[in-house]
Amino acid sequence: MILCDPYAINFLANSVVRLLQHLMNNEAMPRDNSVLVLMLRMLALGLHSWDMIESQLFREPKLDPQIVTKFLPALVSLMVDDDVRRLNARLPLDERESAITIIEHSGER
Repeated sequence: MILCDPYAINFLANSVVRLLQHLMNNEAMPRDNSVLVLMLRMLALGLHSWDMIESQLFREPKLDPQIVTKFLPALVSLMVDDDVRRLNARLPLDERESAITIIEHSGER
């Protein structure tokens, strides 16, 4: 039940975000990454560990499929938007308009 420790939860959550950043940079799908799914399962186990101790039923909780199919894609989309804004801020003012136009025409926005 080490996974119920707040530091372990924080470590797993930070690792998930870092792994999502890595997947985003490599243009990979989050649902295809087995390490990410394992970390999410461990996170769910840590979050449900007190319930398991109280009920004395030591079964791994099911990972909600909507986390992988809806939440993670939405989170990665926000991360991509953040990267686009960061890159846009680095551009000189005259190039920002053309970059925004390119993004709008590519359907990203």
